[in-house]
Amino acid sequence: MGRNDIADAIADWLAYAIAADGGEPVATRPGGEVEALLTSGGVDAVAMIGGTGASGRDDTVHALARSGSVEAHGIALLPGETAAFGIANSRPVLLMPGRLDAAVAVWLLIGQAILARLRDGTEPLASSKSTLIGKITSTVGLTELVLVRQVGDGVEPLASKYLPLATLAQADGWTVIPAASEGLPPGARITVCPLP
Repeated sequence: MGRNDIADAIADWLAYAIAADGGEPVATRPGGEVEALLTSGGVDAVAMIGGTGASGRDDTVHALARSGSVEAHGIALLPGETAAFGIANSRPVLLMPGRLDAAVAVWLLIGQAILARLRDGTEPLASSKSTLIGKITSTVGLTELVLVRQVGDGVEPLASKYLPLATLAQADGWTVIPAASEGLPPGARITVCPLP
């Protein structure tokens, strides 16, 4: 997959996830000026893919700083460390990394919360409690998204840190390990959220 293929796949998944969560996605393909997209009207929030890293081509965060404000950049989220959040034209802006697994994690952990807030806090995607089968290890200081799969009466962890596409396809849901935790032992009760 080339860079544009990955960005297109992320954009398609994001549009699906927003619609599945009760939102109305409005997609804009590359070609427009980032600052113009940040300041244009007609939407309640903006989510952009790519341009959040440290390379010379990663200028989306700088465009947000020029067009509004960057409230956080370099979020302690794994995957998704280079994500950014800010405000432009009185709307929330979420800047997601251009890597598929990082964009998925950032949307699930931050984007869904933004969308819920825009809906007055309603949460249409119901979570459930389940028993963990297998151990999850976590890095203290980072909030980690962990993919899980239903196995019998519990769930087993599939992947954290990096989420390969094949693993995303096998997952039934996800859970989050807080930044203060070193992980969870087998038998722990966890909250499992569905994938869109």
